[in-house]
Amino acid sequence: MLEAFTESAETEIRGYLAQSGKSDDGPMTLHFHEPVNHDGKGLVEVAIGYDGSLEPTGDLRIRLQPAGREAFLAVAEPFETFPAVLRVYDAIEAWFEQSDDICCFGSPYEIYPGSGSARFDVAYPIVR
Repeated sequence: MLEAFTESAETEIRGYLAQSGKSDDGPMTLHFHEPVNHDGKGLVEVAIGYDGSLEPTGDLRIRLQPAGREAFLAVAEPFETFPAVLRVYDAIEAWFEQSDDICCFGSPYEIYPGSGSARFDVAYPIVR
């Protein structure tokens, strides 16, 4: 269900960007504002960055997100599906627990395409 929602939202956003004369080839991010699992549907947000300004339309919303830093891991193929992907999230969170000078803030997200040959990366916004 999440995959179908993500594909539909990405297609709609990229179509609107192209129709509006904006570049539609940026990476897609899938933000998890609430837990998503087999038992519950949490709040998720599909986003694609672009330059310039644009008016929202229909169900599409515009959000200004300032540049920032992130900690991320490329997701290896054996961990691309649920629940195996949760081990990637756990690994990043364990790294935060071991760090004295890096803090996570905000919701985790996935970046498509990922770095290197990874289909996607798992990322968390960070501050020092």
